Amino acid sequence: MMGLDLKMAGMIFFASSAFAASAPDFKLAVTPQGSKVLLVATPPAGHHFNVDAPMQLEEGNAKNKLKPSKATEQRIEFLATAGKERTYKATLYLCDDAKTFCEKHVVTTSSDQTIETRTKSGNPTTRSQGVKTTPEKPGASKDASTSAVALHTAPASPQTNAQQLLSHGFLVNQPELALKRARAEKKPMIIDFFGIWCPPCNMLDEEIFGSPEFKKASASFIKLKVDADDPISWPLKSRYKVGGYPTVVFATADGEETGRIVGFRPKEEFVAQVKTAWEAKDSGQNDLIARAKEGDGLAAVNAARIYLERSEYSQALALLELAKEKAPRDLLYQAQIGALEEKISSSPSQAMEDRLKEILETSLQDTTLSPHLLDRRQRLAEIYAKREEKTKQQEQLLLLIENAKTLARTPKKLRGTEYSTADLYARKAHAYEQLGKENEAKSAWAQAAGKFQKQAQQVEKKNHLLARGHNLELAYCLWKSGKTTEADALYRRLRSQYPREFTFHFNHARMLFGLKNLGEAKAAAETALKYSYGDNRLRVAHLAAQVHESLGDKKAALELIKTTLTTVTLPEDQSIRTHRYANSLRQLSEKLKQN
Repeated sequence: MMGLDLKMAGMIFFASSAFAASAPDFKLAVTPQGSKVLLVATPPAGHHFNVDAPMQLEEGNAKNKLKPSKATEQRIEFLATAGKERTYKATLYLCDDAKTFCEKHVVTTSSDQTIETRTKSGNPTTRSQGVKTTPEKPGASKDASTSAVALHTAPASPQTNAQQLLSHGFLVNQPELALKRARAEKKPMIIDFFGIWCPPCNMLDEEIFGSPEFKKASASFIKLKVDADDPISWPLKSRYKVGGYPTVVFATADGEETGRIVGFRPKEEFVAQVKTAWEAKDSGQNDLIARAKEGDGLAAVNAARIYLERSEYSQALALLELAKEKAPRDLLYQAQIGALEEKISSSPSQAMEDRLKEILETSLQDTTLSPHLLDRRQRLAEIYAKREEKTKQQEQLLLLIENAKTLARTPKKLRGTEYSTADLYARKAHAYEQLGKENEAKSAWAQAAGKFQKQAQQVEKKNHLLARGHNLELAYCLWKSGKTTEADALYRRLRSQYPREFTFHFNHARMLFGLKNLGEAKAAAETALKYSYGDNRLRVAHLAAQVHESLGDKKAALELIKTTLTTVTLPEDQSIRTHRYANSLRQLSEKLKQN
């Protein structure tokens, strides 16, 4: 490819040094990894990297030239050597999504800060060599080896990345800058931990963050969005004990947590919680704990809520005991159940499992109907199933279904939770599946699909775009309800609208695999793998390896797992779920080797 005669290609020309660059520079973030540093390049809005063009990173004064450890059109990673005040220079090619040009960009950064050298016009002086492409002529070869900068064949999309599309005034993947600004300006923070694959994360972007009500309520906050699959999120995920998405953390100007929202909330409720967070902007967790120890029961409850959302149940339980009569019984049961689960997970015993069963049974009789009761009935049903008490298991599942029906008729009981009516139908469907009632399960999945479809239509009427979150849920529910043709068509529309995001390719591949359509599942999984990164790359690799195995190619499955595990960087904090995905891949590898 590098030795190509460019004149023969008939597609590319190099501009002179006076060439005016068309694209803004890409971002180059540096994350320490022990003796190494991970450098992640992301393109500006409306652009993507040309991964068929030359890519390199020069590190330090030695000018060592490194190739990427991973490269997709929306993310390029380099693993380099760490060093104090060490410099790194990345050379990459940026193309616009309309495929009208592709040009060379060079960005230099250091282990301490990003270095930006720009002319007065705002264009980087390092971009003296521009590369443009013209549309491919009919009959021209599509082989990447025929051009130094190959044209992309994926359909153009006006919005190909959640970070580009839905920033809504948030700083994206710039935690150090956000924390620095919050301290300097003495402003509280809103930190949104999101995944581009996460339906409720997309719902927040599409329905909440862009609304005038949220913008007004959050105007005095420093707002930060952190991609949960990006290594840059690891320090903050560890600090705030984030385990589910979306998680929106409210914090003081010093970054101390004052509260959080896990999951989606309707606009009115979400904005109300933002206003509450503003009132509590100076009451961080440490302040609440200090007041709790002085006898402030309400402060103890509020501090305990933070611990519960962080899944730190023992700490929450200790604070609720300080709150005494002000501690809501439901919170007490939540903390007691969680603390026991922690102990059982680390050191299981029959006595502790008996105690867990007892608390679950008592809580179901002692508290009013709420979505938490559905979770407890499900957990109790699992315990009965493990003990082979089938009648009791079925009884709990049937009660769960009745509780879900009642809650669906009284949506006010869902306030303050991440549940929607559609979620309740999905819970019913799952319970029916466990009972072996296939027809009833499909009917409940169809009810959930109807709710998600209505919600998607409302969003699309306002935004004039395919609703990402609601349609992801809708496609899954259509599949589970037996309407696979409709689900397939919707997944294809989503893949066409967002061709450079792994999310829609992955979910489609998962359905195709479930339907035993292995050929198309393999193609969709490979496309998903091409655009995946971080945690989601591990998930896609797991599915793709399963597809390979089902096609009888165990060697390809094992090679894919090996390659993925050696190229994906893992966080030091073992509690971050990247490790769970990696362990799942290792377990699949061992299973394949044994069979």
